[in-house]
Amino acid sequence: MVNAAGTTLQGGLVKRSATASVDSAESSRYLAERAGVAPGDRILDAGCGVGGPALAVAEAIPRVVIEGVTSSTVQAAMARQFVLEAGMTDRVRVHLADFHHLPFIDGCFDVVIFLEVTGYSSDRAALYQEVMRVLRPGGTVYVKDLFRREDPLTAVQSSSMETFDRLWCCVRSPTLSETERAMRTAGFTGINSGEFPYIDMEHYYESMVSRDANGIRLNSFGEAFFTLLPDLPVLFGEVKARAPR
Repeated sequence: MVNAAGTTLQGGLVKRSATASVDSAESSRYLAERAGVAPGDRILDAGCGVGGPALAVAEAIPRVVIEGVTSSTVQAAMARQFVLEAGMTDRVRVHLADFHHLPFIDGCFDVVIFLEVTGYSSDRAALYQEVMRVLRPGGTVYVKDLFRREDPLTAVQSSSMETFDRLWCCVRSPTLSETERAMRTAGFTGINSGEFPYIDMEHYYESMVSRDANGIRLNSFGEAFFTLLPDLPVLFGEVKARAPR
């Protein structure tokens, strides 16, 4: 997957406008801007994958320090190697940890970001309570995700959604309202959410094909995506909230 899609393991890259060009680094920078990341902030990248977004943000914003967590030993090893190769070990660190049980002291982060990972949470209420613990008063939680559309869904849409979650090993893709509710229960305030109007998925579709001397054809992932998901009720969106002061 990294060979096909790069080090930003997300289905959609967020664009600033319909005509804007975008790559994974620019999308990550834009998301950091929307999250309100400022120079010198300490950031938690919860579910950091192999580190592509963290490196892009650290390279773009002066003096930020990013702690990434992943529960995958393979991803952690790859991320640490990419950080080392980028010469960013003083500003980006990767930890093997469950984001429901973070290895950090209370109130130590200015911003916590989740980039297409909250569908892997087995307990979103507990997840955002843990985020509240590690955020400083007035700190920000920011979620960019592929959200399930709100009910009611058709039988075909429900089946496609269940298959999608199974293909990606998700517990269950969240809706915007479920995310807002879990944040509110955890005590967050100023909750805002919405759908992104401009998304680029070229790199995602590229990961579904194989190219060789015989031409271009769907790989096993692409075949599964197009045959098993006839009507996928999803949207790319964001939710942002603040810890009370």
